[in-house]
Amino acid sequence: MRNAYGALARFPRAALFAAALVAVVSATFTGRSARADVSFEGQTVRMVIGLKAGGGTDLQARLVGPFLAKYLPGSPKMVFVNMPGADGVLALNYGALQTKPDGLTLIAGSASNLNPSVLKAEQTKYDAKTLGYVGGVAPAGTFLVIRKDAMARLNDRSKPPVVVADVDGFRSGVVMAAWGALYNNWNLRWVFGYPGTNDMVMAVQRGEADLTGTASLAQINNLAKTGLVEPLVQMGIYADGKVTRRKALADVPLITEVLEGKMDEEGREAFRNWLPGNQVGKWFTLPPGAPADVLAAYRAAFDKVGADAEFVRLAQQQIDPDFSMTSGADLAEIARTMANASPTSQAFMDHIYERIAAMRSGSSAAK
Repeated sequence: MRNAYGALARFPRAALFAAALVAVVSATFTGRSARADVSFEGQTVRMVIGLKAGGGTDLQARLVGPFLAKYLPGSPKMVFVNMPGADGVLALNYGALQTKPDGLTLIAGSASNLNPSVLKAEQTKYDAKTLGYVGGVAPAGTFLVIRKDAMARLNDRSKPPVVVADVDGFRSGVVMAAWGALYNNWNLRWVFGYPGTNDMVMAVQRGEADLTGTASLAQINNLAKTGLVEPLVQMGIYADGKVTRRKALADVPLITEVLEGKMDEEGREAFRNWLPGNQVGKWFTLPPGAPADVLAAYRAAFDKVGADAEFVRLAQQQIDPDFSMTSGADLAEIARTMANASPTSQAFMDHIYERIAAMRSGSSAAK
């Protein structure tokens, strides 16, 4: 050992520096080569979609998929598999527990799949902190739409409640209505069981429900033309550390404005933890354990999708004129925030969901 140390001590400093420099350059070059070697040429990537065909998650997944395949190294074939169940939880459980993290399976999820209550539910087997987030596409803020003939009942508990169409009581946008019920005394009753947003909007059109949530202006434009509905309140657009109204909904108040000055400290804390998850929209992830170079290749490809002029044109038509892209790194940070919600904040949100369930059953707990 002393002989080796002595030999090293006698080695000229310039030579040591040169050797170290060669090692660093070699490692850097090797790392770049490894990333360059990631290729999906001749392979097929399965995009597993957690909701049924025809809904918002399905539409966006099938829009993003071909462009993502275009920019992935080797331009693989992209196929789509719908695996509806538990509002997307089934597909994410499948991805986390039953697929190889080899980059050949991608799961499409939605904002509700990062809801803290959903993340802590017994049926949820995926760990949001370990997923390989590729990126997300966020319409410019969810809004509640209400039938005009139901507006008079919204604040009058002597009249039949306004019926809210929902999937399961955890839909992030629709939960805005529960905040309104808690702090604005909105007169509501929930109906669960709708498979997706399209079905909820159609329920309002048919008159079997009065109110629901959506993020897509295109989805309700035709309905709005009938004069049956109007926007009630909106989530808004989050940018540069603040939330602002959507340009197309400039006259519609933000949920933060509607609740301003009415929440107690516990409510404000819970609201601050709840709000970021609603800026996510639809998102895409690799199973946990995906190699770093594979995840890097997916994220680089996703960034290129967002800069593709044809994708932007189609997304403005099919998603929202003001849609935005969420990077994989930002998505991972939002997921960590949601997964690490404080027990106090979580308990408050559990109370919100209990109120929703009570407003479904007509229990006095909703009052």
